[in-house]
Amino acid sequence: MLTCKIILLSHGELANAMLKTAEMICGPIQDISAITLHQGMDLDQFKNSILNTIVTDRPTIILADLMGGSPFLTATSIYGSSNDPNQLNIVTGLNLGMLLEVVTNRDKSLTELSQIATAAGKGGIIDFREKLGG
Repeated sequence: MLTCKIILLSHGELANAMLKTAEMICGPIQDISAITLHQGMDLDQFKNSILNTIVTDRPTIILADLMGGSPFLTATSIYGSSNDPNQLNIVTGLNLGMLLEVVTNRDKSLTELSQIATAAGKGGIIDFREKLGG
């Protein structure tokens, strides 16, 4: 089974910072791209950057920073026009725990990897005081 290509999308430098942090923890990571949307950037240019990064013969998971934000909406337009939507998925709420789980489980299918990303993203949100019971 081919490993999934990972694309990180964000407003500002968040995607780059996430990638650098993940590499600090895991070492160099292959087949991952960080694409950032900067203030005033043309959305068609941003979309083309994503399209040029997608590998059409491999499953690709896109981790976007914010549901409903421009990076996410751009990714959904690519998903909607994809020739094979079974090879592409988008998970929002990008956080470091999610990214580390995706990186270390990329031998899984796209469906499994998407479930892992979602579970890790949700599971990484903890109210410490509540966890202590107080």
